[in-house]
Amino acid sequence: MNDMRDVFFDEILNIMRSDEHVIFLFADMGAMGLGQIRKEFPLRCVNVGIAEQNMANVAAGIALAGKKVIIYSIAAFATLRCYEQIKISICGMGLPVAIVGMGPGISYAADGPTHHATCDVASLGALSGMSILSPCDESSVRAAIREAYASTGPVYVRLDKGAYPALYSCNTLASMTQICTGTQALIVASGVLTHEALRAAKHLEQNGISVGVVDVFRIKPFDYVALKNMSTGVKLIVSIEEHVAWGGMSVQVAQALKNTGIYHEAMTLCEEQPIGYGDRAWYWRRYEIDAAAITKRILSLISG
Repeated sequence: MNDMRDVFFDEILNIMRSDEHVIFLFADMGAMGLGQIRKEFPLRCVNVGIAEQNMANVAAGIALAGKKVIIYSIAAFATLRCYEQIKISICGMGLPVAIVGMGPGISYAADGPTHHATCDVASLGALSGMSILSPCDESSVRAAIREAYASTGPVYVRLDKGAYPALYSCNTLASMTQICTGTQALIVASGVLTHEALRAAKHLEQNGISVGVVDVFRIKPFDYVALKNMSTGVKLIVSIEEHVAWGGMSVQVAQALKNTGIYHEAMTLCEEQPIGYGDRAWYWRRYEIDAAAITKRILSLISG
């Protein structure tokens, strides 16, 4: 397994080698893969410094000149620090700029609230023309970057860090995929929490409960028809996300299930700012969005 960040830089390198019109901007980040891009393309890979607002405006100007632009920073900064610039300069003109946010949710657990991206889907999802992609493994990272590169409008990619088991073997993905089937309930997840959902499904199977798992790759535009079709025959759907409830993926799940008679429960972060000290897994346990919490909740809902 490869770290998803390394996969991202590798894919960017491949794209830049094949297309001289691609420009990569970043806000004072560092990584070995990024160093290789800077070495090979010093004129097309630019560090704008700790200035995300300027980065978004520069990206818009370059895109207006006919270039494909990819901007990269920590997710909390790439979305909220330059929100007005994304809204006006990028989305306002429907420009083909890919915004790659490193570390969604509580990825940067130890760095505290300044680095947490717990409302990025709600914020960017509200912007006209913005697409949102949420990869969960190596292949889906490549698929997300390729889709963002090919897009004619703005795209936000929630890029996670760490190495995770492969769920896909192709670099082109549907909006959502049913990873495993179940007859009693369905877990709808996105990003790395899809792996927690799969662990929960295995635990539940050991308790005699058949649960399917759906991985949502494209959060916006959300494929309501696909989810409705995948939920045929089940009575319960639990959505899980490392994001606050307001404006997140779970809202779209609820919309898809409207008038179906299926009971939907959303497991999300609470609206209070994540507090305390611990790694990401500690936060998942604290806010009850890990495999154990999912298992416990579904057992409670089915038995109750």
